[in-house]
Amino acid sequence: RGWASPFAWFVRSTVHFALAPTREAVDALATYLQRRQRQIQRGRDGPLRPVVEVGAGSGHLARLLNATGRLSPPLVATEPFPEGYAQSEEALFGPGFGDGLGGVEAMRDGEAIARHRPALVLCAFMTAGEDWTPAWRAAGVDEYVLIGDLGHGKGVYSLNGDHGGYERVLLEEVSAELLEAGQAALEGTPCEGA
Repeated sequence: RGWASPFAWFVRSTVHFALAPTREAVDALATYLQRRQRQIQRGRDGPLRPVVEVGAGSGHLARLLNATGRLSPPLVATEPFPEGYAQSEEALFGPGFGDGLGGVEAMRDGEAIARHRPALVLCAFMTAGEDWTPAWRAAGVDEYVLIGDLGHGKGVYSLNGDHGGYERVLLEEVSAELLEAGQAALEGTPCEGA
């Protein structure tokens, strides 16, 4: 568990830039998303709106979150080009890792938000040098959860950026359990957060 574990060493040594979600991190994130999904929906008519993960890659994090059974409706994973991620995971971890694309919908973040009208948007490690959040705010997204660098790394999206009137809240119960193997991790500096 944490940065000193053998698994953390393996991730830092083998995967240049990856999220290694521990069981505790997945559980904490699923619990948070479930609570906020219900709070956002409170007082609104209609069924619960989903949580949508944008930039979901192969959908691995979405599969883990959905497997907790806490999110109903299930989290929707979206990625503009998911095919390459499934091939990369299999090349890195061997045949049969995960379950291929695992239901990842091929679409950009704006299309995903328009189609699914999510209660929350989840994004782990937004593309370096890009900021998708202004479009989410303009579309009226109630809340978004960003997982990534707190701003110590170079050339990556910073969670400390300007979020245009949205309150920045560090999800300590989630962040305490995340393992992130980015450049700062390779330098021995813990910088993960949600």
